[in-house]
Amino acid sequence: MEEYNKLTTMLIAVAPGEYKEFLKDFFKYENEVSLRKRLKEIYKMHKSAVEPFIPDRDEFIGLTLDTRNYLTHYGKDLEEKAAKGAELFFLTTRLELVIEIIFLSEIGFVDEDIKNVLDRHWLYLRLKKADAPG
Repeated sequence: MEEYNKLTTMLIAVAPGEYKEFLKDFFKYENEVSLRKRLKEIYKMHKSAVEPFIPDRDEFIGLTLDTRNYLTHYGKDLEEKAAKGAELFFLTTRLELVIEIIFLSEIGFVDEDIKNVLDRHWLYLRLKKADAPG
């Protein structure tokens, strides 16, 4: 991190004046892990607990990002992709489930125990039914 800060400071210092602000904003978050990458990592780490409730990882992550981006920037191009109504309810419920899985893991639960806990939760059982065909 220290080397990154030195490098970005040096690049900003030698940049033409009209680009300095742009580079400051660009480098401000460039060294952080993206939400997409974080969600993929969580899914991979806890696949056996997550997958029964979120069977399509890429669809879930895409919808999460599109909705977050729309609610952050309110671009008309993002509005069609963002979750609304019942879809937004189920998306936020799935995000709550991901957070609970992380918490349970952090306090020592293994994925099999996490899955057993979640399988008894009335709201998460609704998620499974929402994905069921028919």
